[in-house]
Amino acid sequence: ATTIFLYRRAICPFLARFTGRSTGPTELQRMGLGLVLGAMAMATAGTVEHFRKASATTANSSELHILWQVPQYALIGVSEVMMYVGQLEFFNGEMPDGFKSFGSALCMMSMSLGNYFSDIIVSAVTKATAVDGRPGWIPADLNEGHLNKFYFLLAILSVADFAVYLVFAGRYRKSCKV
Repeated sequence: ATTIFLYRRAICPFLARFTGRSTGPTELQRMGLGLVLGAMAMATAGTVEHFRKASATTANSSELHILWQVPQYALIGVSEVMMYVGQLEFFNGEMPDGFKSFGSALCMMSMSLGNYFSDIIVSAVTKATAVDGRPGWIPADLNEGHLNKFYFLLAILSVADFAVYLVFAGRYRKSCKV
C-alpha cells in the first residue's frame, strides 16, 4: 500500500516528465519497467547473497548486516507495483464495460499461474542441483548451498521474460471497444 501511494504521488509525476503523459508511462511501459526492475532485484539479491555467504561465520549466522537486503526488497516492491498495477489497468482498459470483473479475474489468474510456475522453478532447481550427495543450491542450511546462483538464474530468466515481452508488446495494437 505504501509503495502504491509513493508510485501515484512521486514516481508517476517524475516519469510523466519523460513520457509526456500526465499519468506517466503507459500500462505496457509500466509492465516492462516492472520486469526490468524485477531482474535488477534478482541480480541485487544474488550479489547480496554472495557477500552474505562469504561473511558467514557459523552454520546459521553472517556478519553482513540485514540492511543490505533493503535495496533488493525496494526494487521488488516498485517492480510489483509497476507490474501488477499496470497489468490490472491494462486488463481493465481492454475489457468492454460489462466485462471489467472478467479483466480483473484474468489479471489475478495470471498472477496465480506465475506463483505455480515459481514453485516449478524452485522444485526443478532443487532436484537438478541436489545430486550425488551435494546439498544443491537451496538446502536447509543456506551456507552449504548456492542461493546466489539461484538468484542469478532468476535474473537471467527475468531478462529472457522481458525479451519475450518486448516482442509481444511491440506487436500489440490497442483494440477498439465494442
